[in-house]
Amino acid sequence: MYSNHYKDTFMLKIDFQKGTYEIKGDLVQENSNNLRTYFKTILQHDSKIVVSLKSVTKMDNYVLDVFIELYKMALATGKKFRVLKNVDKSLLWILKDPRLKSLLKS
Repeated sequence: MYSNHYKDTFMLKIDFQKGTYEIKGDLVQENSNNLRTYFKTILQHDSKIVVSLKSVTKMDNYVLDVFIELYKMALATGKKFRVLKNVDKSLLWILKDPRLKSLLKS
């Protein structure tokens, strides 16, 4: 579990289940570097990463940029980085972001 302290506590938990990394917590600027570091390390060892956001209720544009960066990094090394389209209602806006079209997976 990764946590970062900034005014309030922003907790981030990532569980690996059935081939998918399920993220729980708030994906915001304050923990975006932890998220980046975590998945960069995994990309060094795995050829495919699938991320679920169904347990995330808050996300900001900083994290979108991290996902785009990770996707491009995976692409450049012949690997796959995908985010499942199954999201909480509060995050439906991310499905409409054109920058994520290639990265989203049904």
